[in-house]
Amino acid sequence: MEEGAFLIDLLLLFGTALGALLIMRLVRGPVIIGYLIAGAIAGPILGHGEHIHTLAELGVTLLLFSIGLEVSPSKLWALRREALIGGTFQVLLTTGIVFGVASGFGVPLPAALVLGMAFSLSSTALILRLLAQKGLMDTPYGRISLAVLLLQDMVVIPMTILIPLLAGVESNSHDSGWMFLLKAVAVFGGVILLSRKLVPWLLDKLATSGTREGFLLGVSGIVFGTAWLTTSIGLSPALGAFLAGLLISESEHRVNALAEVAPFRDLFLAVFFVSVGMYIDPRVLFASPVIPLAIAAGIYLLKSGIVFGLVRLLRYPVLPAVRSGAYLGQVGEFSFVLLLLGTSLGVLSDMQMQTAVSSVALTLLFTPLAVSGAEAWAKKREKETGSKKSEHAPGGETVLIIGFGHGGRAVATSLKAAGIPYKIAEMNPETVKNWKQKGEPILRGDAATHEMLEALDAHHAGTAVIAINDPQSLRAVVIRLRQEVPGIFIIVRTRYATEMTELYDLGANEVVSEEFEASLHIVSLVLHHLGVPNDVVLRHMDELRGSCYRQLRSPSLQMGAIRSLKGLEVRPFTVEDTDRIAGRTILEMAVRTNTQATIAAIIRDSELLQDVANTRIQPQDTLILLGPPLVLDQAVTYLEKENLSFS
Repeated sequence: MEEGAFLIDLLLLFGTALGALLIMRLVRGPVIIGYLIAGAIAGPILGHGEHIHTLAELGVTLLLFSIGLEVSPSKLWALRREALIGGTFQVLLTTGIVFGVASGFGVPLPAALVLGMAFSLSSTALILRLLAQKGLMDTPYGRISLAVLLLQDMVVIPMTILIPLLAGVESNSHDSGWMFLLKAVAVFGGVILLSRKLVPWLLDKLATSGTREGFLLGVSGIVFGTAWLTTSIGLSPALGAFLAGLLISESEHRVNALAEVAPFRDLFLAVFFVSVGMYIDPRVLFASPVIPLAIAAGIYLLKSGIVFGLVRLLRYPVLPAVRSGAYLGQVGEFSFVLLLLGTSLGVLSDMQMQTAVSSVALTLLFTPLAVSGAEAWAKKREKETGSKKSEHAPGGETVLIIGFGHGGRAVATSLKAAGIPYKIAEMNPETVKNWKQKGEPILRGDAATHEMLEALDAHHAGTAVIAINDPQSLRAVVIRLRQEVPGIFIIVRTRYATEMTELYDLGANEVVSEEFEASLHIVSLVLHHLGVPNDVVLRHMDELRGSCYRQLRSPSLQMGAIRSLKGLEVRPFTVEDTDRIAGRTILEMAVRTNTQATIAAIIRDSELLQDVANTRIQPQDTLILLGPPLVLDQAVTYLEKENLSFS
């Protein structure tokens, strides 16, 4: 019966979460809000079962692992000024002010501190998504927001260590508070030092094994093994997961690890946010909605003001400071982690938890309005002052190269010679390792995943060249790329002409068939061998290529064209003085009708004739026949017959 009840609880939980997600997608609201509402609805039915708590904790663990992957030391160092000054002082000032106000209203000091820490954090998921969708990651306020968010994500770990101390729960042992903190530092440093060689070596071996399952199991083992290590000495499993992310963050497997874990993270995080929503009693909220609204508005204004002041302190202009404040004014997903931890340990009361969660949810709802208002005001100021400067990176110039075999390398060589920036995605770990050592901007990962396209900064790319051999993977990349970056120009290389139509339908702008291009190359070689001038050959090849590709794009002609391209060969046929076909046109001879072969060109006195269909054949003309080998044999036999009858 317990197993049946557990499955019913899961069905209800995931059903309400799915319904909330679909509704929030329709109204374009934050998905987290939907999950919280779903939790408030399902809470009276589900209660706070241990199994739901376990799944929610798993979601937090995977979230911290993802953050560890994102917060690489090199990325943090590149943004050290904004992170250390802007991020650190924003957290300290927000925590201190909220702590002072809350304690002034009679909230116990430990609870006031937990509220201050929770409200100091902004929403990494929401803000980075907004910036990426608008192509603003490389603007000054985009970089400031990223720096502050990275710092906030890092301080979550010491905050989760501090809350048990506030509750008087030091660890599973009898260590003092200082010993507890020393253990955290020791584990943090020890795992990093001991695993700098072991983890990359292990992931290299798993990546080259050729099995996706092996890599996923290896990453999962690192995550949960490190989480077990920290738990065994009385620390949080989330700390271990964060350390595991840091271990992988500097390796070439970072993006691939994130892509593998992301579906499970998102699933269990949905459980976590629904479980947080279970603490909300709608009756209490509707009875006194003014308090959460006032707190939410006050927090948003407070954080926006602090960020504005710090950005100005960093000597940025007013407009980036205003925009940064608007983006970072809300309270984010990690606040729920701290609030839930504080409530479970008795630091926060249920009423304080309800009020805080409702206020956080409202700040998330305020965010799109605040960002739109700040953007509109900033654009108005730019027009009034005439001081608008481009804050965007030279977007649209970068080219994505998906697949780094011979074709991808040829594209990269040409782009490098032209001075055009590019980024490369490749699945083969050996290829990535070798070319990264040569200085190529190459990442290992599946370009059919959201995480890989984010790592490639696909929203800033204007063109993508996809040169993957596996047809299934090729289609998946085209679909994902068109979904994620609707305006990008997609060029696809495929092996067979029969695959071209489907790739066009999936969203490719141009499709190049190796089979067809090889046939055209044979035609050009034949023409060159027969002495046709190079400029004439090139012009004819362009016309022939354009004509055939246009047929492939035409619904009425594409299947016939595709069938005719498969297995093509080229064969010259010279008209003798005695041949009866002299004086006839191509249409009159009806070679295509009787044999299915195509006369692609006519060479006369080393010149390539343009109007092939209506040109009358003369002795010593060379006809260039195009078609499969058997068809060409039939065409030659047809033309050589002395008793040839023309239909």
